[in-house]
Amino acid sequence: LARILEPADFGLLAMVATLTTFAGLFSEAGLSGAIIQRAEVTDAQLNSLFWLNLAIAGAVTALVAALAPLAAWFYQEPRLLAMTLALALPFAIGGACVQHKALLSRQMRFGVLTLAYTVSLFAGALVSIGLALAGVGYWSLVAGRLAQAVSYTGGLWMACPWRPGRPRRGAGVRGLFVFGVDLTGFNLVNYFARNLDN
Repeated sequence: LARILEPADFGLLAMVATLTTFAGLFSEAGLSGAIIQRAEVTDAQLNSLFWLNLAIAGAVTALVAALAPLAAWFYQEPRLLAMTLALALPFAIGGACVQHKALLSRQMRFGVLTLAYTVSLFAGALVSIGLALAGVGYWSLVAGRLAQAVSYTGGLWMACPWRPGRPRRGAGVRGLFVFGVDLTGFNLVNYFARNLDN
């Protein structure tokens, strides 16, 4: 890709990555870790957490989209508006596989998780290279990121037989949610401790 695209194309992606990397801290809300650490998780809890995760991922997607004009203004780069809007979509897509990833982790099927991630990387790279060769420019990087999110989510859905049902009240997700909030808070503090100087 470095030989096909202009350095400025990668620069655009790096500008958006500042926003999307930070937003990514909130996309799972720590609920994946909450599922993994519990000794027992009921199907009702998984169903409720699935829809909760989907709602949180949708909120993060909407927030990143709402901040797109600010990113374009901050960097004085109008192209970032549409690019940021498009790169908000992987959050919504990824929200649909949090429980599947957590369940595969609980079952210690790390080989499957690694395979799904590796295949998604190859899918994203193939889409990016193909579109870059077609002359699409920086949009090839955006399309590659979207292809990666779709293929990863699809791979986890194929690997994990669990399917979500309707959420129910009284499923007992409060403790899991509190754990997830605490974990997200830790990740946030850790992120700033590692990256504030940058």
